[in-house]
Amino acid sequence: PNFVADSVNKLIKWSKAQTINLKPKPGEAFGIAYNDPKKVPANEFRFDLAIKIPENFKIDSNVIEKYLPSGRYAIVMHKGSHADMENTIYALYREWLPNSGEELGDFPCIFCYHNFEHEVAETELLTEIWVLLK
Repeated sequence: PNFVADSVNKLIKWSKAQTINLKPKPGEAFGIAYNDPKKVPANEFRFDLAIKIPENFKIDSNVIEKYLPSGRYAIVMHKGSHADMENTIYALYREWLPNSGEELGDFPCIFCYHNFEHEVAETELLTEIWVLLK
């Protein structure tokens, strides 16, 4: 089963059921990867899906309110399929970070989505990868 796709559908269904339009603008939808899907069994993979909501919006028990930590981030834009994103991520962690003089902050990798597979061709997908710095 594709748990991420199931979760995406639940989030979309929840957002459409609200009294105001919560459809995220480009850069207002996020994924937070707590571990690497290639390094943990599927049942241990943790990935949050999030959308930006208005400041005083009251949420119900179907969703959890979380905040992205403030601070400095290293950000790289990935263009194309999400299946190829690991190359961009590894370049950030293995090439840029060791040569940057920066240290990782204490937060998982964040994906900031500018568009989605049902909106554009896979080759046109734009996803920022954010890494919190100390």
